[in-house]
Amino acid sequence: MFEKIIIAVILVLAAVLVFAGCDKVEQVGESIEDAVENRLEPIEDAIESKLDPIEDAVESRVDAVEDAVENAFAGTPATAEPTTANAASEPATISDAVKENESTLHIPDSVVDNAVSSSDGQIVFITPEEAERIALQHADVRAEDAVFDRTERDYDNGIYHYEVEFHVGLVEYDYDINARTGEILSFEQDR
Repeated sequence: MFEKIIIAVILVLAAVLVFAGCDKVEQVGESIEDAVENRLEPIEDAIESKLDPIEDAVESRVDAVEDAVENAFAGTPATAEPTTANAASEPATISDAVKENESTLHIPDSVVDNAVSSSDGQIVFITPEEAERIALQHADVRAEDAVFDRTERDYDNGIYHYEVEFHVGLVEYDYDINARTGEILSFEQDR
C-alpha cells in the first residue's frame, strides 16, 4: 500500500514538473515569435512601400481600360485619363491603347468585335467568321468543303488584319484580310 502512495506522489510531482515545463516552453516560444515578428515588420513595410506605386499604376491602367471599353459601347470617344507619372505617354483613345499594348493588353475579341461607330475614332473590326467568308468567296470554295487551319487577328505595319489559312483536300489557301474593311491584302494558293 505504501508503495502505491509513493508512486502516486511521484506521478503527481512529475505532472507538476511537466506542466511547469510547458509554461517555460510556451514562454520561450512566445519570445521567439515576438523576435521574428519584430524583424519581419521592417521587411514587410519596405516591400509594401515598393509595391504601393506599382499597385496604383496597375489600378490606373485597369480603370482607363474599363472606361475605354464602357465608352466604346456608349458610342462616345474613349479617353484615358493620364496619370501624373506618365501623362505624356498615356494613350488618348482605346485604339491608341490597343495599338500601344497589343502584345500585353488582352481585350477579348467579342468586346472589340462588337465595338460600334468608326466615325468617332473607335476600333471596328469585321468578325473572324466574316474574314473566313470573304476568303472562301474569293477562292470560290464552299464552306462545307473547307477545313480552317487558322484564323487570327494580327497587327503589322499599322494595319489590323486577319490571317486566314484553310485547305480543301491537298490545296492550301493563305489570306491576309484587312480587319477593318474586309479588303483582301494578299492571298496564296499552294497545290
